[in-house]
Amino acid sequence: MTAQAIDLQFVMQRLDAVETENRSLKRIVGGVLLGALVVLGFALFVSRSGVVEAREFIVRDGAGNRRAVWTTTQQSISVLHLLDREGSARATLSVTPEGTPSLALTDHDEKSLAAMAITDEGPALGLYDGDRKPLIAMP
Repeated sequence: MTAQAIDLQFVMQRLDAVETENRSLKRIVGGVLLGALVVLGFALFVSRSGVVEAREFIVRDGAGNRRAVWTTTQQSISVLHLLDREGSARATLSVTPEGTPSLALTDHDEKSLAAMAITDEGPALGLYDGDRKPLIAMP
């Protein structure tokens, strides 16, 4: 073998070693960046006090169907909807910005059949038939 062929072979071996190190370095840097993004993502969603904050929470069942939604409306009403497997709200708990709580129980068409609230005037209760005619309404 000539000296030139030996030098070329040495250069090729060294190039292969450098490329292997480069791939390893890229994997390490990529892993560190991915880890940093995950930590940053958790930092954005979890406050220092350990509280998770969001504008809306959605609970899904094993099939991926929405089963509960907890949100705040544009009117600043806090609302928790409990949904059936078709996604219809069957029970809704809400509180207005002024502090008025209410609970509504609905049929599969989301027509209210029972409602209860605490107003400034006192408690209110309503029970309705399928045509939405009152069975009991107090006050």
